[in-house]
Amino acid sequence: TSLALQMFDQLKQIHGLGEECREYLEAAATLHDVGYHISHTNHHHHSYYIIKNSELLGFNENEINIIAHTARYHRKSHPKDSHIDFCELPFKTQLIVKKLASILRIADSLDRTHKKTVHSVECRVKSSKVEMILHTAKNSNPEIELWNVERRKGLFEEVFGKKIFLKK
Repeated sequence: TSLALQMFDQLKQIHGLGEECREYLEAAATLHDVGYHISHTNHHHHSYYIIKNSELLGFNENEINIIAHTARYHRKSHPKDSHIDFCELPFKTQLIVKKLASILRIADSLDRTHKKTVHSVECRVKSSKVEMILHTAKNSNPEIELWNVERRKGLFEEVFGKKIFLKK
């Protein structure tokens, strides 16, 4: 959650989202793995279902939809035309979900081992790329996190039209 919010705050110039979207990202980041309690392999689907069908105090139905879809797309496939629930969302909401999910994917990748190897990230937006400087725990090796970001950066690069470059 911390990494996702750091990225959100530092990438305002390219995502253009308001503070309410920061709250949605925080909720989705906090809840994105709740589906593990049902299934490891498809936990993102189960997280979506649990969030969508929960009463999240302080959020209306549309906001819960954004949070649930953001959690749904934090791993594996990108939003597609064949995903009926996603396609039923208004276009503006779909764009918000894509932006938030792309940020959450990177943040989740940076915590792949769940050992807090990467404790903070510094994002620098350039014309055709986003440099992400990773601040890591002393004597740690973020090899798995770096590998995972490389695997999962596609949605971010697609949504924002900028390549991700990682620096340690």
